[in-house]
Amino acid sequence: SGLILVDSFSPYHGHYLSSAALEKYNATIINVYSPYVQSILMSQPNLTDDEISKIEAHGIPTGPSLTDWSTKCGVEITSIICESDSGLRFTELLASSLNLSPERSNDVGEWRRDKALMHDYLHGTVKMPKTRLCRNEEEAVSFAVQLGVDEFGGGESVVVKPKRGVASGDVYKCSTTAKIIESVSRIIGSSKFGEEGAVVEDVLVQEFVEGAEFAVDAVSRSGEVKICAVWRYTKREVPGGDFVYCKTELVGECFSDPEDDKLCPAVDDVDGVIVFETLCDFVEETLHNAGVEWGMSHTEIMVNLPTGRATRKADVDLTLIEINCRQHNTDFAPVTEACVGYNKLDVCLEAYLGDCAEDGNGGVHRQYDDTDMTWDMVPRRPRLFARGAIVHLQCNVEGVVKKVDLGCIPDLDSVVKVEVYNDFKKGCYVTRTKTMAEDAGWIHLVADDQVKMEKDYEKIMEQMDNIWEIEEGENID
Repeated sequence: SGLILVDSFSPYHGHYLSSAALEKYNATIINVYSPYVQSILMSQPNLTDDEISKIEAHGIPTGPSLTDWSTKCGVEITSIICESDSGLRFTELLASSLNLSPERSNDVGEWRRDKALMHDYLHGTVKMPKTRLCRNEEEAVSFAVQLGVDEFGGGESVVVKPKRGVASGDVYKCSTTAKIIESVSRIIGSSKFGEEGAVVEDVLVQEFVEGAEFAVDAVSRSGEVKICAVWRYTKREVPGGDFVYCKTELVGECFSDPEDDKLCPAVDDVDGVIVFETLCDFVEETLHNAGVEWGMSHTEIMVNLPTGRATRKADVDLTLIEINCRQHNTDFAPVTEACVGYNKLDVCLEAYLGDCAEDGNGGVHRQYDDTDMTWDMVPRRPRLFARGAIVHLQCNVEGVVKKVDLGCIPDLDSVVKVEVYNDFKKGCYVTRTKTMAEDAGWIHLVADDQVKMEKDYEKIMEQMDNIWEIEEGENID
């Protein structure tokens, strides 16, 4: 069985998939680059002839030569998975050219990447923020005023962002008309995500939805959805960044004594069972309406409890922010393994390869161990054995790093792993974190006691401003 991996670079995403597919399914891995990623790699300065050849070797031919290419692979290509958001359109087009869709891949759907098209496509099927695509500052201000924004910041807020993008890049919360004008001017004319040489020509203006923000990780196989993890985001505003990630925390129904409030959340809390079940139902229906039939997805939703309680599903008010047809962009697998017992990447491989991993004699080659599950064994909804979270390391200084001091963080009871990215170590020039793409690293927390984990998180946040000592520059108050 042949598995195409598109834009596979991350050790905890694409490389994990490659190793697991080979080890567990005896799959033949075919690594390719999307045209956008290939062009970025080819634009690097001082490439050697050997490096150029290696980059070109990962390209995909078009037209009739595509058939020759797939034949030369020497294996029946049954699956295709893309790591990068920028490569998703190419992946859908390639799957269509190889006759994988719709039987084993999503068909081509621009609305699954373009936030404006997604809003139009799903309009009337699900609650979404009031949204308009605006071509200039005047149109953006006009729509924002209709939504209640005023000149002095005494009214409502809106979100101004590109219709294509990731990791909160160029996403601004605007409470005044002046900030709307400033944000629009930053976005329009900037480089367009995923399209070499293109510039942004319009912006999305959306009403700002208050509430708790959740992200639901799922895997689909021929329309059947398995919810693999439900996360709650904690974000904060910093100078230059309106939506900086602090914590991504697993939530949901727990394997525990309902009387044990240290682990099992109360059903009338936003982290409760009723909210969890309502979120899962909502995502299953929304993925179906969006035509997401195959692969990983990552759906972001705002949650409100108008009555202050969630004793029934009708008490939960949900607003869809967006669907991303890819993995959650962080090293989530170790946390879900510890807290749920499995991870989304393994479930994705089982969805694609579990029914077609054969040896040379036609027998199934799948190598199961005691912890592995077939697709049918994967629960429809996850349940928590422990509490877990990913803390996003934020660099709040600018200058050359003189010293990195994590202090007491590695010794905290809930901390199981810490990684500071290489670009934020001694001798590097660093800047302040303003988006998720500018995170300085991460910390994995796992605990059987919610209160203990929360106290450790608070200690980490207190320490955050003191991690980096720099040669020049100063900490933000």
